[in-house]
Amino acid sequence: MKSTQMKALVILFIMIYSGSARHCSAQELPGQESGSLEMLAAQNENELENDEQLLQLSFLKGRQLNINAVSLEQLSVFSFLTPLQLQSFFQYRHLFGPFISRYELQAVPGWDIITIRRILPFLSVSNDIESAVSWKEIIAEGQSQLLLRTGSVVEKSKGYIPDSVSHKKYSGDPSKFFFRYTYQYRQRLWWGLSGEKDAGEVMGVKKGIDFTGFHVMLRGNGFLRVLAIGDYVVNIGQGLTQWQGLAFGKSGESIQVFRQGNLLAPYRSAGEWNFHRGLAGSFQYGNFELTTFISHRKLSGNLVNDTSVAAISSLSETGYHRTAGELEDRNRVRMICMGANLEYRRGKLQSGINIIQYRFSHQFIPANEPYNYYAFRGKSLLNPGAHYNYHIRNAFFFGEVAKGFKGAAVLQGMIINLHRSIDMSLVYRKIDPGYKAFFASALTEGSNVNNETGFYLGMKFMLSKGWVVSAYADHFHFPWLRFRNDAPSSGQEYLIQVNWTKKRKWETYIRMRYSANPENGQGNVVNETVSKRIFNARVHAELTLNRQLVVASRFDYAVYNKDNHRQFGFAAYADAKYQLAKPSITLSVRSQFFNTDGYESRIYAYERDVLYTYSIPSFFDSGWRYYLQIQGKLPPLRMLKSLTFSWWVRWAQTLYNNKSSIGSGQDEISGNQKSDWKCQLIVNLQKHE
Repeated sequence: MKSTQMKALVILFIMIYSGSARHCSAQELPGQESGSLEMLAAQNENELENDEQLLQLSFLKGRQLNINAVSLEQLSVFSFLTPLQLQSFFQYRHLFGPFISRYELQAVPGWDIITIRRILPFLSVSNDIESAVSWKEIIAEGQSQLLLRTGSVVEKSKGYIPDSVSHKKYSGDPSKFFFRYTYQYRQRLWWGLSGEKDAGEVMGVKKGIDFTGFHVMLRGNGFLRVLAIGDYVVNIGQGLTQWQGLAFGKSGESIQVFRQGNLLAPYRSAGEWNFHRGLAGSFQYGNFELTTFISHRKLSGNLVNDTSVAAISSLSETGYHRTAGELEDRNRVRMICMGANLEYRRGKLQSGINIIQYRFSHQFIPANEPYNYYAFRGKSLLNPGAHYNYHIRNAFFFGEVAKGFKGAAVLQGMIINLHRSIDMSLVYRKIDPGYKAFFASALTEGSNVNNETGFYLGMKFMLSKGWVVSAYADHFHFPWLRFRNDAPSSGQEYLIQVNWTKKRKWETYIRMRYSANPENGQGNVVNETVSKRIFNARVHAELTLNRQLVVASRFDYAVYNKDNHRQFGFAAYADAKYQLAKPSITLSVRSQFFNTDGYESRIYAYERDVLYTYSIPSFFDSGWRYYLQIQGKLPPLRMLKSLTFSWWVRWAQTLYNNKSSIGSGQDEISGNQKSDWKCQLIVNLQKHE
């Protein structure tokens, strides 16, 4: 059948059946990623401060991508798209020509209704060819944004209360402050600066603000592909050598096991660890693209004297500089990082080789513990590696190999479409105990990319009438000792999730997750490794009543078992979001009750927060929590109609039962309640492009 006839049939199909996607609208950021963020927070309890993905998606909602001109690099921003879906999209566009409607995505093989609903707010349809732009337009006709954010915990913790000699452990006040100015012209130019003060840090005229950053990034279409000055991130392969962007681990998105994103991207977030500061560039010649970068940073680290020579015992990733000890460790370690990545792209093959070298101002000498036998020692580290991905028919293969310090790492995976409604993913990884790579972030069980061998199997079944079943099984082995694990050991993890979506009204899912992780037993002179078993179950339902009102409810249940010591826990919440058209105001509210036997049976819950931030608190013991958030837009000024003002005000409080104090150490609060507030103002200057 000729392609024009096929196109006519597709158009007829869309006209008849597009009702199932007719009511699609912009998903609230980060949308379906909230479950992945909860599991990421459970694995790494440091605060998530990388908001680059949210910045990109927010910009694209204001200036949508033309579905008939969008590139693979641009679509790779959407982490919920699998490599098979991306390949299917471009094959469809090549075969049938330009899209006539966004809803034609329903005809693309492998694109289910949930995926389409998530991406629709960021796409438009046009047959116009984007004209060349001048440097004057790039520099002057983009979008400027100024963000101001502040907040604080109301109740003072121990670190802010003077002792008997009027001395406080925390040098500053409890407030947090963040500002950021950004300028962006399409996907061509970014520049800006930012600053942050954490709670407990000092900010003033003389001492300034604790953390400041700046970035400039230019993307071109010729020999010079990317030029970055200041703060930037580097993402290579599957994260064995380096991945500084936001990367999800195991989650209900069981097929999402492939790391995808821009190799170079501007860094505009508040986190003080996972980025480079210096100069980077990408250069393309034919099918080859060479990326080089150099970075010099001052890091916070703990120095100890070993044989009269100062040595690094550990580096701090938190960014906190509140106490005398934290201030003493601030900027004590200098790090120079240099690297290069050469990639070859041809057809369905993409491959590359890379090398990264680190040099530090002091030697690394870790604590004298058995589990540190293979830990990195020295002043320099070299990480060579190679990676690839290849698409053939209904299968996508990817992998990476790397070397670092006294070990090697291998990761090999595939995603295959077994049937039009069945996808499967497989990942094998083998990472030696002596392997070391700073800023690595691969698909592993542990938060550190070393000392692990494992095999992951994921399945996804897209059934009829809005039903989707996802599941994974992961078996892993740790060949050497770990923290709180005094012997080589093994574990496993399983998850199954059933989603049901009915048009735009109902979104529900049921999830069950079981993990068995090895850990030292209790009460033995010589620690014996036992299995720490955790079972989690969740029922979640969300109902969109109309364009103004969305309501949701959730029930979580947790069981913890180690050495026949059991803990049980549950949590339940109900929340609502109500949106007014005039005035432009949105109200979000939640009420949550929780009751667990202790910290080990804690439950995580993603909360709506001000734009570009994540709030994923953990709940344990017994109590009640609620939050109220109001956001809106001020009417435009008559003389400056291109200026828009958006504001957010948030209040949250947790009330505990039968508790006289909350927290520990210098963060301990006397009493049974903890309250926090947050305010944010965003000023946008949008010029017509």
